[in-house]
Amino acid sequence: MSMRATFICGGTFVPASRFRVHPIEAGLRLKGWETRIIHGYGPLDHRMPSGVARRAYRAVSRLRRAATTALRRFRGPVMVQRLAWPWWGSPEVVLASHCSGLVFDFDDAVFLGEGGRPSSSRRRALKKVFEASRHVVAGNSWLADAVQTDVPITVLPTCIDTAAYTPGSRPHGDIPVIGWIGTGTNLPYLERLVDDIHRLRSSGHLFEFRICSDEEPRELARSLQARFVRWTPQEELPFLQSLDIGLMPLPDTDWARGKCSFKIIQYMSVGCPVVASGVGFNCDVVNEDAGFLVRNDDWAEPLSTLIRSRSLRERMGAAARHRAVHSFDTSRAIETYRRILAGLQ
Repeated sequence: MSMRATFICGGTFVPASRFRVHPIEAGLRLKGWETRIIHGYGPLDHRMPSGVARRAYRAVSRLRRAATTALRRFRGPVMVQRLAWPWWGSPEVVLASHCSGLVFDFDDAVFLGEGGRPSSSRRRALKKVFEASRHVVAGNSWLADAVQTDVPITVLPTCIDTAAYTPGSRPHGDIPVIGWIGTGTNLPYLERLVDDIHRLRSSGHLFEFRICSDEEPRELARSLQARFVRWTPQEELPFLQSLDIGLMPLPDTDWARGKCSFKIIQYMSVGCPVVASGVGFNCDVVNEDAGFLVRNDDWAEPLSTLIRSRSLRERMGAAARHRAVHSFDTSRAIETYRRILAGLQ
């Protein structure tokens, strides 16, 4: 019997598509499966500036994806990554009756509304989809606990191809590079570092700060004295490989607890030690060999420790790389989905 699977996701370049869908589809295709991906919106979204035009484009794209989801019939199971419309699960519920099994995948607290506030409409929409699904895949255990439906649930972190994301060959000098990578919506989390970065510079610590994002935070970059690198698919890996220390600050909120710590996994895959907030899934990903967890909002102390010791950075970086390869490689995600989808043929 030929194995088939369809994957429906958001934008071509959004992280959830690039790392939770594309590698799995490609991996199954290499194993002889018949696969295809349906994107909610394409590369045009990445080229459009933020504003009314981009929001309108995404709204139209969501409607088109909702129609595709509800009206098409599919051979084999379908994996859906998040909802077409966050507060309307009807297209996905209809889809469940048009395929051999719906697998719903989510990697953020999508049941919360704007600003991380509770949203009854989002909860209701997701509950309907969970109940219609044959399997649910959650990016961490806190998200899995939110399902509260009698359906098989698998916890699967967002994984990375550690054969492609490797430590770089650039010789790291005496002045370490501290960096952060992420989408524009997460840039405000960096503001909690401003005072500590100023304190480190004032005390004589020498380092460079870099930010890579799809949006340029000019005021924030000035406050941090940071060099900005605009994100592109081509720039992502060289940026990561240029770092000596990777950052992931988060507030202690439910929205943050829904995060799947993927930027930490990116840093670790290229052999970069991590300093991250001790919140949510960060505590499961970062161990004492690979980096530091900040629990009291004092970022200066762990950063100072790493800035002052190149040997410590190298030792922690090697441990971080080992952890990424053995715990978060894409092969784990491909095999997990192979088992789930094969059971729904």
